[in-house]
Amino acid sequence: MEKAAVAVKSKKIGYLRAAKHFNVPRTTLYRYVKKNKEIKKEKLELEEELVQYLLTMESKFFGLTRKDVRSIAHQLAKVNKIENPFNAFSATAGKDWLRRFLKRHQNLSIRKPTGTSISRSLGFNREQVDIFFNELEKLMEHFNFSANRVFNVDETGLCIVQSKTAEIIALKGKRQIGAITSAERGSLVTAVLCMSAGGVFIPPMLIFPRKNSSEILKKGAPPETLFAFHPSGWIQTHLFTEWFRHFVKKVQPTKENHVLLILDGHNTHTRNLDVIVEARNNFVSILCLPPHTSHKMQPLDKTVMGALKTYYSEEIRCFMRLHQRAVTHFDISELFGKAYLKVQSGERAVKGFRMTGIYPCRRDVFTEEDFIAASQVLNTVEHQAKKNAVNEEISAQNQVKMVVLPEDIVPIPLLKKTQGTRGRKSGKAKLITSTPNKDELEESMNQKEKRDSVKKRIFTEPGPSKISLKTSTKNKRKSKPRGAPPSRSANSSSSSSNVSFHDSSDEEMSIREDPDENVECIFCRQKFLDSQKGEMWVQCVVCGMWAHEECGGAEKDVYICDFCQ
Repeated sequence: MEKAAVAVKSKKIGYLRAAKHFNVPRTTLYRYVKKNKEIKKEKLELEEELVQYLLTMESKFFGLTRKDVRSIAHQLAKVNKIENPFNAFSATAGKDWLRRFLKRHQNLSIRKPTGTSISRSLGFNREQVDIFFNELEKLMEHFNFSANRVFNVDETGLCIVQSKTAEIIALKGKRQIGAITSAERGSLVTAVLCMSAGGVFIPPMLIFPRKNSSEILKKGAPPETLFAFHPSGWIQTHLFTEWFRHFVKKVQPTKENHVLLILDGHNTHTRNLDVIVEARNNFVSILCLPPHTSHKMQPLDKTVMGALKTYYSEEIRCFMRLHQRAVTHFDISELFGKAYLKVQSGERAVKGFRMTGIYPCRRDVFTEEDFIAASQVLNTVEHQAKKNAVNEEISAQNQVKMVVLPEDIVPIPLLKKTQGTRGRKSGKAKLITSTPNKDELEESMNQKEKRDSVKKRIFTEPGPSKISLKTSTKNKRKSKPRGAPPSRSANSSSSSSNVSFHDSSDEEMSIREDPDENVECIFCRQKFLDSQKGEMWVQCVVCGMWAHEECGGAEKDVYICDFCQ
C-alpha cells in the first residue's frame, strides 16, 4: 500500500494501474493517499502558525530559544494527534527537525537579541512618537533647518575595563578560555558626544571622577575636547550647561540661521533653566525625545555608540598587550581618542538621522510592527479570533477535529505598565525652549526653593536646645473611622499628632493635627472625607500636607513627601 501510494503521489502511474500492479484495492488506495495529503496539509498549516507565533513573540521581545521551539513542536504534534518521530521521553522535537524547519522557512534565523527593558518596550508607542514628530514638523516648517543645523547630543560611559571581549583562536574542546581585563571593575568616565545630520561632529566632553584637574588626564584626547571633573563621573546640571556653552561657541547660531538640538529626557537636560535661557538667547531650539525611546529614536544610539564601545574595548585590549600593564584613568583620553576618530564619520551621522526619521523628517520609518510590543490590544481576543477562523475552515471541509494553536500552549505575554504611586508625572516629547515650559520650570524651581527654606528652618532653627525628630515615635498613620471624620479635640493632641518634636527636657509638643475632612491627598486629590475605611494617611513633616500612605510611599518613621525631598 505504501509503495502504491508513493507511485501515485510521484505521478508515475494512476490509481487503477497502481492497484493492479501492487495488488491492493483501488478505493482503499485512494482513501489512503487522500488521508496522507490532508495530514501533510495540516502539518504545513500548523508550521505556518508556528512561524507567525515565533515572529510575534520576537516582536514583543519574548523570543523563543531552540529548546523552546522544539518543545512547542512536540506538544503541538501531541495535542493535535499528528503522527511524529519525536522522542516521547525528552518531550521535544529532534535537532534534525529544527534544522529542516529553519531550512524550510528561510525568513527565520538564530539571532542574538539585545537586552531591552520593559520601560523601553512599553515607552515606544505610536502616541508618544506622533507627539514628537508633530513638534519636529512644526519646527522644520517654521525654521527650515538644513542638515548641518540639526544636532543630537547624548552621553555614554567609559570604563578602564572593556565592555566587550573579542573572539580568539584557542584549542578546540578546551572547557574555559580566558582573556585579560585591566581590572575587576572600574569607575565611570562620561563622554558627551554630539553630531549633526550633515555629518559634523562637535568636539566631545569628558567628565572624570575626580575633584581636581590634571594635564596628564588630557593626553591623547581628540582635538578641542572639553574636560570636566566631578567626584561621581556622571553628567551634572552645571556640567551640561558648560557643555552647552561649548556647543554654542562651535555652532554659532544666529537669528537668521537657527539651530535645532535633539536630546533625551534626562533631568540635566530638561530641567536645566540655565540651558533654556542660554538657548533662547542664542537662537537654539531644544526638542526632547519621548521617554524610553532612545534605543529607537536617538541617532547617536543607532549608529555611533555601539561601534564606539567596540573600538574602545579593542583599544584597551591592544594597549594591555603592548604595554603589559593595567589601564588607568590617565590612559582613557588616548584610548577614547583613537576609538572616537574611527566612528567620527559623516556616513554614520547621516545614516543615524535617516534611520530615526528625524532628518529628512519622516514618521513613516516606523511601521505598525515596531509598535507591537507596546500594543495594549488583548492577545486573548486576537488569538480567539484566529482560532475560530482556523476551526471554521476545518469545519467547512467536513472535519470535526479542532486544531490547537501555539498560543494555546504558551500564550503570548501582554506587558502591563505599572502605575506608580509616588505622584511623578510621566514625561513626553516636548519643546524644552518653549515659553510655557520655561515658565512652568521657573515656577517649579521657586516652589522648591520655598520648600527647601522651610525645611532648613525646621531642622536648623536656633533655640535653647537643638530641635530634632523624635525617632523613637513613628509617624502615626491616620485611618478614617466608619461614618464620621476624626475627632479634633484639644485634649487628644499628643495622641493624634503625626510627628512629635522634643527638646533637652523631653517635653513633647504637637506640631501636626489630624487631617480635616476637607483635606486632599497631594497626589490623587481625593478628600479625606471620601476615603474608604481602613485607608491610612500620613503627613509631611516639612510642608504639613497630607497624603494616602500608599500614594506617598511612606516607608520610614519620618515621612517627607516627594515635593519636599
